[in-house]
Amino acid sequence: MDKEEFEVAMYRIAEAAPKEASPEVMSLIVANLVLLFEQQQQWPSIMMAVTAVLSEAIKEDREEATEKDEDVALRDANNFMAAIIQKRHLH
Repeated sequence: MDKEEFEVAMYRIAEAAPKEASPEVMSLIVANLVLLFEQQQQWPSIMMAVTAVLSEAIKEDREEATEKDEDVALRDANNFMAAIIQKRHLH
């Protein structure tokens, strides 16, 4: 399967998937895909690969959240200091 075929397959799966799914439903979907492709013997390798991909995604999400939190904190601090300076100039 080349990249284009993979993207088409992922699009079709995404279109057919529920808009929101609980962890239980996601587990059933993944398990049934493994069974559908008769890959149950490969589950340890599949599980490790999925864990690696998701771990990286979680790490990136956390880094982005931290950067956003730092940006908000910096903006709030700057606004606070600007308000203090402005009050001093008014007196």
